Amino acid sequence: MHLKVSSLTWRDVWFQTHWLIGITAGIVLAVVGCTGALLSFEEETLRALNPRIMSVEPAGRARMSPADIVATAQRADQAKRVSNLTIGSDPHASVRVTLVDRQQGAAGPGGRRGTPMHVDPYSGSVLGGERRGEAALHLIEDVHRRLAAGDAGKLIVGISTALLLLIAGTGIYLRWPRVVTSLRTWLTFRWTLRGRTFLWHLHAVVGTWVLLFYLLASLTGLYWSFEWYRDGLFAITGAPRPQGQGQAQGQGQAQEQGQGRNQEQARRGEQGEQSLAGGEFDLTDLTTAWIAFTQSAPKFDTVTITLPKAADEPIELRYLDTDSPHERAYNRVTIEGASGAVLSHERYEDKPLGHKIMGSMFALHSGSFFGLAGLLAMLVASLCMPLFAVTGWMMYLERRRRKRAAKAREVAGAAGIEPATR
Repeated sequence: MHLKVSSLTWRDVWFQTHWLIGITAGIVLAVVGCTGALLSFEEETLRALNPRIMSVEPAGRARMSPADIVATAQRADQAKRVSNLTIGSDPHASVRVTLVDRQQGAAGPGGRRGTPMHVDPYSGSVLGGERRGEAALHLIEDVHRRLAAGDAGKLIVGISTALLLLIAGTGIYLRWPRVVTSLRTWLTFRWTLRGRTFLWHLHAVVGTWVLLFYLLASLTGLYWSFEWYRDGLFAITGAPRPQGQGQAQGQGQAQEQGQGRNQEQARRGEQGEQSLAGGEFDLTDLTTAWIAFTQSAPKFDTVTITLPKAADEPIELRYLDTDSPHERAYNRVTIEGASGAVLSHERYEDKPLGHKIMGSMFALHSGSFFGLAGLLAMLVASLCMPLFAVTGWMMYLERRRRKRAAKAREVAGAAGIEPATR
């Protein structure tokens, strides 16, 4: 009896690692890639689906002030208070208002925590609430981040995202050419190939084209998957954490201080326009703050105004310049409402590089950090994810078929039987 002794090389090890991860985590990555592609033009999709809610016709009319828009929205739903409103410089854009329960903290600029309302800034009429398709896009995002499976799904996506780095590394190692400097070897596809060779070539060449996009998507995607990874990025860059994470305690204290006042106001049924934002906030302060803002940032594209719950709290405005490099290049102004004094004005272009990177994590992840070309390239790369899962499985099944055929021939040869041929 003769025993075959085979020694695994490093290439064998990395090959086994590559296909094993590819046929397992690759399935998750295919889902993540497709859902990510669907979210690439989220805002544009919503605008196309909701022209009557998100678009208005100026028709030579004067635009209402933010204070008047808040008062209008508050009258439409007196059971809630206005948390924030987003105003665009585009004269054809409606104003998006977010309302929350009177005891609830401020909703974020995206307005996902709260009740949305779209208002015509010229007539004051309420155009509608949640946009058509928004719930579907939120579900797609939940699948993208958590497979719509809560914390367990988030962990699976996080691990698969990390394994994408290993897939990319082993893939490059396995196809490393003899002539490294030959771009034709790296990037050119040969359409004359057939069968398994065609699949391998398709898998390898397309993988090389999208490699950098996958590395970027993976390194940034881990930001939302693991707290330790996010902490490490903030520590390395020296960037401050988003204010939403550090304000929870302060918001809780403000809520306790304003709770008695709000309850007393509700009992009295006072809904005067000077306290429409909730608590004791005065809408004349919003007018003063708006004048100060337009003087500080006369050329803004969009601005989200977060209203305080009490009169002694400043008003925060987060805005984009008309020539912003991407949709997350936010500037932030904090203004004292009573006096109109600008307490702070943080501009994106003045931030250190590390701070810009952390503030642009989503733009880097989606590719929009590099403009429309980057967004389109990341979209195409995301759509290619299923290609690698499918071709990987096809090659895996073909290898299994060949191994079974070889084993059958070996057994037949040992028994002196002519193997069946197809």
